[in-house]
Amino acid sequence: MYAAGLRILKTKGYGVYRHNGAPASYRASLEYFPEVGLSIAGLGNTSEFDSSYDAFSQLEDIFLPAKSTPVKPAEIKLGSTKLVVLTGAYRAVKSGERLKIPSENGRLYANNFPLVAANEKAFRYGGDVILFDTPGPIRFVNPDRDTLIYLPVEKASLTPSLLQQYAATYHSDETASDTKIVVENNRLRLYMHPDKFYELTPVYKDGFTIEGLGGTIYFEGKKAEKFTAMKASISHARNVVFTRIK
Repeated sequence: MYAAGLRILKTKGYGVYRHNGAPASYRASLEYFPEVGLSIAGLGNTSEFDSSYDAFSQLEDIFLPAKSTPVKPAEIKLGSTKLVVLTGAYRAVKSGERLKIPSENGRLYANNFPLVAANEKAFRYGGDVILFDTPGPIRFVNPDRDTLIYLPVEKASLTPSLLQQYAATYHSDETASDTKIVVENNRLRLYMHPDKFYELTPVYKDGFTIEGLGGTIYFEGKKAEKFTAMKASISHARNVVFTRIK
């Protein structure tokens, strides 16, 4: 859970409030465990600390009393016919990011991580539980974090002639900026500056990854074979709305 700049999580069975920052080559991190009154702070003046953050884990091992590990329920086995109806592609409501759920060797996977079936609609995914509402959305549920919702999406199926429906200039009031989507060499390109572009690669119907920028764009509000808006997500910015202006 993200609350006013703080992450509210669980580590080693304990609730923790955590915040870190990384401007330029400086690093800072602060953790507070209210259950035991423990605070751990770290400051650094080099990015080399990025590769040694397990020092915090080692300090937690020293100062946090061990907690017993809860017994996990046994995994159940589901037949391929029950698994296949759960497979497909999904879009994150918060960011537009694609999630693929394939089935292989009698098991579902998410982000290449095997899911453990608790019943026909609930699967364990690390510390999360994935709930399938077929046909419909899936939910990543964790009592210590926000519930993440993913909507089912269709596969991308584009021809060069269909690319023009996305091409336009879009404006964002939130960022006070314009962005151009242009068709060049039978590919979509995103221009934030006249001399700098990013290739858009389709990942689901009307959704694209921004190559070289590590983000996602998806288009909405189709009218007369043209889209009226798009939403972009990169890094810490989610679903920034851009409206078609020309």
